Amino acid sequence: MAGMEDVVPKADVSPKPVTCPGCHTMSPPGTDYCPKCGKELSAEAEENSLRIALKISKALSRMSSDARIALAEELGLIVSYHENPAR
Repeated sequence: MAGMEDVVPKADVSPKPVTCPGCHTMSPPGTDYCPKCGKELSAEAEENSLRIALKISKALSRMSSDARIALAEELGLIVSYHENPAR
C-alpha cells in the first residue's frame, strides 16, 4: 500500500561481555584489556600493544647496559608496589 513501509524487526545488536582468553575473566563490552591479567581483548588493543613494544624496544637498544639495568630495577619496584601496595 502507498505510504506503508515494510517493517523489518531489528536484530539484537546489544554488545555482549568479553571473556578473556587467558584467564577467562568476564569484562564489560568494549573492554580492550583484561582487568585481571592485562591480556588484549581486541584487535585494536593487540595492535596498540605491539606498537608500544616496538617503541620500547627501539628506545632500549639506544640505552647503555647500565641504564637498562637501572630501568629494569625501577620497573620492578613499580610493579611490586602495585601488586602489593603497603597502605
